[in-house]
Amino acid sequence: MRRSLPLLFSLAACGAPLAEPPAAAPEIFAPAAVEVATPDPRPVPEARVDPVVPRAPSVPPANPPPLAGTPPPRMPSPPTADVALGDRGEDVGRLQLWLKIATGRRLDEDGKFGGKTTELLNAYQTSAGLPLKSATDPTLRTSLGQAVATAAEALQQTHPQARLGVPPLEELAANLASVAVVPGEGDKTCYYAAGDRTGFCFGDGAESSGLTQGSPAHMEWIAGDVLSASEIRVIGTISHNEGPFDAVNSYDSGYYTWGAYQLIGAYRTYPYQATSDELAQGLAVQKELDAFSFSERFQRYGVDVDYALTANGELDQASVRISIVRATGERLTGEDVWIAVGTETTLNQIFINAGRDLRIQRTHLLGAKAIHFDALELPLQTGLPNASAFFTSERLVAGFLDMELNRGRTGARTTFWAAVQAAATAFNVSASAPATWPSAQRRAIELRIFDEALARAPTQRYHDRLERVGNSVFVSDLAGSFVPAP
Repeated sequence: MRRSLPLLFSLAACGAPLAEPPAAAPEIFAPAAVEVATPDPRPVPEARVDPVVPRAPSVPPANPPPLAGTPPPRMPSPPTADVALGDRGEDVGRLQLWLKIATGRRLDEDGKFGGKTTELLNAYQTSAGLPLKSATDPTLRTSLGQAVATAAEALQQTHPQARLGVPPLEELAANLASVAVVPGEGDKTCYYAAGDRTGFCFGDGAESSGLTQGSPAHMEWIAGDVLSASEIRVIGTISHNEGPFDAVNSYDSGYYTWGAYQLIGAYRTYPYQATSDELAQGLAVQKELDAFSFSERFQRYGVDVDYALTANGELDQASVRISIVRATGERLTGEDVWIAVGTETTLNQIFINAGRDLRIQRTHLLGAKAIHFDALELPLQTGLPNASAFFTSERLVAGFLDMELNRGRTGARTTFWAAVQAAATAFNVSASAPATWPSAQRRAIELRIFDEALARAPTQRYHDRLERVGNSVFVSDLAGSFVPAP
């Protein structure tokens, strides 16, 4: 994805249209077959000129308050009922997350109890001395719950009293020396013909390749206190399209997943543009939402970002300045940072490690809500009602937002408005007045809108993405099923 990121740091929808991004680059690439995106010829949108509120240097309080990035629960919610081979739904998704946390092994959290789920369940049963079967029972759930509690405790890293800011050079050098580059992670590079560059691989395999795949169960674990159940299901479904939270370069700056960050996507084909430096903008989001986690995961290794907010609480893009301080005292800025993070193994590993921090993941979800969900409160087209008047089921909302975060707002609204018109013609209702659609037909109309959008997907990649949303067992087709948090 490649887009401009003005951000309202409140979780409330901002209601004002965002600057339109250039056309999106596909978000996952394999080294052997790189799909080349054509850059949008339009100029990069200029930064907003709202009054800027200078940001005073942060000083940690003696007793810091609860942090936005601190996940409140100590372990993910358990399945509410026993499940067996062939079952589908959220309880299966919770079981899959539990199995991954307890065993540290890979499994696609798709909510479908199939052969791979059985295989991992049997592996756990063997290790726990339990009988092998393709189902759970109270004894198994008790045993597995104890293992999950222990593993989840280890993942809930104690937050230190971090010193906000880049540390002195001697301490910085020690911190950098402590970073261990994991083979196949920080050192995983590819050649991108479109940009004639070598950099870190964009995508680390299938969605099943990370421990912390962003299923609704995972989202509930880290942000269930601030997101509604519907928002969790929608974000979890979209995140399943994006890749694992902890996979190399599987992140998307849509804030649904995290890894080596959006920089790599731009790095492979685009020239550096300071006004659309999504690496810098994304780090500004992290720092604003959770200064202590940002300090622990980034500043302690010399990575920092300065910025200002507008009077409306939005990120002033023109003010964002990213920097890296080396152990030698050398200071990189702008494009030099972009190149360093895209090519240096230690820096890449720092970002990957940050992606495994549940507090960092939590701030991603907070950013996702702030950045993307307000698209539902924008007119679907000029003179039309807001998108939320047309899209009320969880599945249709997930499909629309999935395209919005990758194709940009104009692309998503254009595709889905055409889909609305086609569905309205099929059902003989007014395309521009969704409030008049018969309630008895509403579910069928919205399902038809989804199918029409699928048929109008701009590329095969986007067709496949929407198809995965359409096949998700987590989101509901019922009209009115999408219920945002108050």
